[in-house]
Amino acid sequence: MNLEAPAQDNLEEGQETGQEADRNVDASREPRGFDPTRPVDKKGRERQRYSDEELAERNRTMADLQRKIREIFDRIDGEAAEAAQIEEGLKTSPAVPAEFIKRIAGDERGKEIISGIVQKNFNERWEEWGQHEIQKTESEKEIIKRVEDVVDEMVVRWGGNPAPLPMENVYVIKEGSFATMEWPGVRGGCQGRRGKIAVERANDSRYEFANVFGHELFHFKSYKSVTSVMVGPSERKFGLYRSGLRMMDWKNDPASPDKKEYFGLLEEAIVSECGRIAMKKMVADPSISKEAHANERLKQWVIRARRRQGAPEEMLAAIDREMDSVPEAERVMREIELSSHEEEERENRALDLVDRLYKEGKIGMQPHRALREKMYGLFSRIVRESNGRFRNQEEVFDQFARANFTGNYLPLARMVESILGKGSFRKIANDFADEGEGKAA
Repeated sequence: MNLEAPAQDNLEEGQETGQEADRNVDASREPRGFDPTRPVDKKGRERQRYSDEELAERNRTMADLQRKIREIFDRIDGEAAEAAQIEEGLKTSPAVPAEFIKRIAGDERGKEIISGIVQKNFNERWEEWGQHEIQKTESEKEIIKRVEDVVDEMVVRWGGNPAPLPMENVYVIKEGSFATMEWPGVRGGCQGRRGKIAVERANDSRYEFANVFGHELFHFKSYKSVTSVMVGPSERKFGLYRSGLRMMDWKNDPASPDKKEYFGLLEEAIVSECGRIAMKKMVADPSISKEAHANERLKQWVIRARRRQGAPEEMLAAIDREMDSVPEAERVMREIELSSHEEEERENRALDLVDRLYKEGKIGMQPHRALREKMYGLFSRIVRESNGRFRNQEEVFDQFARANFTGNYLPLARMVESILGKGSFRKIANDFADEGEGKAA
């Protein structure tokens, strides 16, 4: 095959020589309105002139390119930081694994990171509470163990798999400590992400300590899941997604004060009722039995005195259900017993004392009465409309408690909607939503 260029005299009509073609191509590259007087660069090339729109587009393109380069470097830095977090979280070999978190959601990288952070938080002392901590007495240690046994038995009954809580993760703190942390009136707290509980020591009451600790322990033993979200090119945040029935809507940021917690108030009511049931089981325990007996006797004196005054049975039932403890109950009971041999006189003295202490805010009452009444109002409606499927509120409570400790919404949602209608479960989630910064306490 001949690879030589054809001779010029063999060109067909309309064809150009190589030199003519080069000249025409060069000419076609010249911009319209070409002016040889325009400035040229060092190599003789004409400097391009751009319109304002073209310059703006070039600047936008360059800014976008710079942003992408920064994101790449941020991602590299972020991955290095994530690796350090994992290494730090898994550095120690814990005596007790952080089994209280039942599920970690999110992408695989996020799960790996969260697992390390959760274990690290579970192992480490938390100074926000630790700075207020006082040494546990042997009596308090014994109560912690006994209450956990009762709580675990109840959680298992409702289908849960309770995780152990190490003694060092329970902080006994000075009275008034929560007020300094901007939680006035709070006596106990559960930090769900860290697996920590704090209880204020008040009046050296073993009964009160057991009551508050039991409430917070039910929060700890409730089903929990965590997840993470990316809030920037290299910043990952994590937080609780579920705690019992409570479901968090973070607004894409776990630290947001605007988060909404669906079922949040219902979870609080369930935990409060569980605590009340647990204390009824604890009254015979040697660690608190004497104080529990004194509280009960004082309460029955008050009820009998009120009945003589003509109080309605509804009020008397509320006193029996809600009145929990009297400061220094054993001493007070003995003094009233010694003050008179007449039972009616003892009852009147008890009523006067309890009325005064109640006005001073010193009578221990069952927590979250309004929430529990709202919860039982819902349960009453379910019983009425169930066509005999449920005989009483306690049977309905068992269904909600089971969902709280197993984390399984589906059977509960199906039950509710089969009785109250489609969409009723979502409505309950909103009716019992906790707006803003919630707290498991």
